[in-house]
Amino acid sequence: MRRLAKKIAAAVMALTLAMAMTTSCFAATWGSYFGANVGWYEGAEGALTQESATGWTAKLTMLGYGGCWGGQVFQDNSQGYGKVDVKKGQTYTLSFTMQSTLCNKWVLIKIATGDNYAYGKWIQLRKGETYNFKETFVAKCDANAVYFGIGGDMGDRIGVTTDPDAEYRYSLINQKISDEDPTYSTEITCKNFSLSGKLKAVKNKKTNIKNLNKFLKTSGKITAKQSGFKCTIKRSGSAVVLQAKKGKVKVNIKLKTSNYKKAFKKMNKKAAKALDKVLKANTGLTLKNLGK
Repeated sequence: MRRLAKKIAAAVMALTLAMAMTTSCFAATWGSYFGANVGWYEGAEGALTQESATGWTAKLTMLGYGGCWGGQVFQDNSQGYGKVDVKKGQTYTLSFTMQSTLCNKWVLIKIATGDNYAYGKWIQLRKGETYNFKETFVAKCDANAVYFGIGGDMGDRIGVTTDPDAEYRYSLINQKISDEDPTYSTEITCKNFSLSGKLKAVKNKKTNIKNLNKFLKTSGKITAKQSGFKCTIKRSGSAVVLQAKKGKVKVNIKLKTSNYKKAFKKMNKKAAKALDKVLKANTGLTLKNLGK
């Protein structure tokens, strides 16, 4: 009977542990850390309540005052979350929308390997307002992680031995970082998250068009001024739309895998040159890669 009781107890314990692991590791896209939850009294208290490939929601019951890393949401290859592969010197576009429900909140964006930053940026969320973020950057080093620092940060962490990147992260902005009352609570939601690099051209023009269409679906349309032309590159269904406008000169090409051989025949040369520069700067492709 004692052996049977021990076996039943062991089975119950194993089932309980399995259920706990399933609850805390409900997906492997985003990880999280909240310092107060694990006994660090300065850290944030909260939980990651929802996540997907393109976003997450974190409920902070207390901001804390131990710096932005007192609360974290991240994709980090070394910890088994996400697949971040950023290469030094290459161009990437980061975009998302974010909102804080109950208070203003500073958030640090960190793309890095350890404390080696490929990119870093502070943003300030205003209570109840949606922050639309989109920025293109050149990676300063290789990176295998994306971190959002959402813990309460009063801008006073320089010199704290357990906060080694404090001085550098404060140098990323020309004003003092200071969150509101560390006892405040809020819910932070990140949506439409995308981190995309430039495309690599292949010989097959149809493949390049398809890849560009997928790229635009993720990163959104591209608009830029070049040589006096207002250039737009966007998608429409399975097609890629190339537009350039300057005075009376107007170019509007709806490029498909079925028409790429004829699409560029009557294109204005100056408009083509402007579009080519915008296309290359933002995607890595040229008009030649698309059939021109």
